[in-house]
Amino acid sequence: MDDAGITSAVIPSWSHGVTIAFELAARHPERVDGILAVAGVPGDTFSTMLAPFRLPRPIAKQVMVNVTRAGYYGGHALAPIIKRIPWTNLSASAVQRIGFVSRAADTDQLRTMLREFCTTDPRWYAHLALGVSRGARVRLSGIRVPVTFIAGKNDILTGARDMKTASQRIPDSKYIELRGTHFLPLEQPDLVRDEIHALLDKVATLKKPAKAKVATAKKPAAKS
Repeated sequence: MDDAGITSAVIPSWSHGVTIAFELAARHPERVDGILAVAGVPGDTFSTMLAPFRLPRPIAKQVMVNVTRAGYYGGHALAPIIKRIPWTNLSASAVQRIGFVSRAADTDQLRTMLREFCTTDPRWYAHLALGVSRGARVRLSGIRVPVTFIAGKNDILTGARDMKTASQRIPDSKYIELRGTHFLPLEQPDLVRDEIHALLDKVATLKKPAKAKVATAKKPAAKS
């Protein structure tokens, strides 16, 4: 933001990026005008995972941390295999059939995303994810900007219930829950776009300077 000459801005965020957006707002409140939080919570992300399976939080967190660690230590062996996956519309639609991404997502866009994601070194991604797993919840008492949460009811990577709870703790926030997964930007792109514009309009209205009231002194009545 400094490099681009941006003093403050509305921060759109997705997944682990939601934690980053809230950390930015907590550390530098003067730089954040609003937050769009899609499929993410303000910290302690791993404790909200696997929510649709209703596992106890400590167990769900440990399961996902162990899966991530396995990806880290086995990343060298997995990388050549992952990079050779032939992502076609057929293989992308298979990901939709198992329910990881809903059928509402455009298959062409999903294929492009999966192909791009698989160019990332699994060890590097696991390293980042493990760093996120150690992050604590961001204190929400200091968040004083408009926030819009968009949650997926069938999201196994971020619990919708935790997003709703976070929204309830922020005075000027909006909570939307959709039938979808962690990949709402692919599944509901028009709605996400509309909510970005609505949040921008709200922030613009709040930033407008209030019109000063002008007191008009009445002319004294002439004495007869």
